Amino acid sequence: MVRRLPMMVGLLIGGWLITRYGWEQGVRYALLGCILLDGSTAVFRWFIAEPETGPATTTPKPGVNFLGVVKASNPDALGTAGQRHPQKPGIAQEELVYTG
Repeated sequence: MVRRLPMMVGLLIGGWLITRYGWEQGVRYALLGCILLDGSTAVFRWFIAEPETGPATTTPKPGVNFLGVVKASNPDALGTAGQRHPQKPGIAQEELVYTG
């Protein structure tokens, strides 16, 4: 209901604006209304956001980084079929490749 009601009201208001002011001006007013409502929503959310408490833990885990993930997704880095994975000796290549 929270989503449906604004969608229905928005259509009615948009239709009224287009009927009252014509296509060009009505759509401009509707766009201006959307921009104003989006801006007011952003300001409202800014003020109701709770401040973070405690120290921020944004440091990545050691050993996991973007370049490591990219290298791991490269099929050439896994070796040929039947060989063991060079970085993970207990895992065969067939276990790492999705064949679905």
